[in-house]
Amino acid sequence: MEEFASLVSENSDKVPAHLKSENVPARKSNPFDGQQIFTLVGDEFLEVVSKYNVLLQYMAPWCGHCKKLEPIYKELAARYNVPGSEVLIAKFDATANDPPLEVQDSIQGYPTVKLYKKSPVASVHY
Repeated sequence: MEEFASLVSENSDKVPAHLKSENVPARKSNPFDGQQIFTLVGDEFLEVVSKYNVLLQYMAPWCGHCKKLEPIYKELAARYNVPGSEVLIAKFDATANDPPLEVQDSIQGYPTVKLYKKSPVASVHY
């Protein structure tokens, strides 16, 4: 066991973390053109939250509270996911995707709503 622990410890920087991610959905290049909720997945998380102010809902498809929030979130997306907006309204299925290791937020329940201010570490919890 000690040999295994030593091997893991010596090579931890050489082995990338395995994080879950759904495939990146096919979409228009401008996320503000759709007037619908932007679906964020693990593989594009850092790119999107570093480029835009993102109001992100961490959700689970089976969550009753998430389902109740959906119509309100759709309303927000219709209003803010338009050209010239300062905020991208997005959701993140936290059961099918893992946030990158750079994200230090703790998600302890669904839904959890956070505003990322063009940074994966500068977030405001709502």
